[in-house]
Amino acid sequence: MGEDRLGRSTVKVIELIEELKTKGVTLKSLFESIDTSTANGNLMCVLAEHERNISRERTKAGLEWAGARGRSGGRPEGLSERYRKIAPEVKEIYE
Repeated sequence: MGEDRLGRSTVKVIELIEELKTKGVTLKSLFESIDTSTANGNLMCVLAEHERNISRERTKAGLEWAGARGRSGGRPEGLSERYRKIAPEVKEIYE
C-alpha cells in the first residue's frame, strides 16, 4: 500500500525537505500551499522548524522541572504488582 503523505511528522518532512534542498530539488505540494522554490514555501519550512525547536525546548524544560522534583521520565521497569500476581496463571493458560 502506498503512502498518502510525505512524512509521519513535521520533523521528518523538514528533514526530507532540507536533504532535497542540498541536492538542488524543490518540493511543491498539490494540496497545501507549499512550494519550496518560492519565498512563501521556504517561510512555511522555517515556521515548521521553529515549531519543532520550541517543542524541543519545552520538552527539555519539562524534563528539567521533573528532575528537580525527583521524578524521572519513562515507563516503570517490570510488571506492576497487579500483573505480577496473575502472571503465573496467564503463563499457564498461554502454555
